[in-house]
Amino acid sequence: MTLRSDCLVYRSYIALGSYQLVINEIDDSAATPLQAVKLLLALLIYFFVYWGMRSLLICWILVKEKILFLVLVFRKLQESTISSLKEWLADSAIANNSILRLIAGIMLLHGEDYSEALKHTNAGGTVEL
Repeated sequence: MTLRSDCLVYRSYIALGSYQLVINEIDDSAATPLQAVKLLLALLIYFFVYWGMRSLLICWILVKEKILFLVLVFRKLQESTISSLKEWLADSAIANNSILRLIAGIMLLHGEDYSEALKHTNAGGTVEL
């Protein structure tokens, strides 16, 4: 399979909820676009947990200090994930990769940074962009 189809398959696994499969199969030696897919998974997990925690905040006011601590931990995870993404985008050797630009657009969209998301997906080049 090509790198583009591998990324599409792993994104499909994420959409199906097969997170562990993606985590197990994409290791640290994988190509940068595959690493970006794994980074997308980390960010999506953060959002699922964070929004779940927000609903817990409403229900469990009595243990708010512990929940607040977890929310802060997950926010730090989001910041480090976006930071890793921006490092890759700053590298001119891989910044023009259409898969990386697509993943960047998706991640920045989830982070509600719409202008940056458009900046990285505006160049086009593939059907998805």
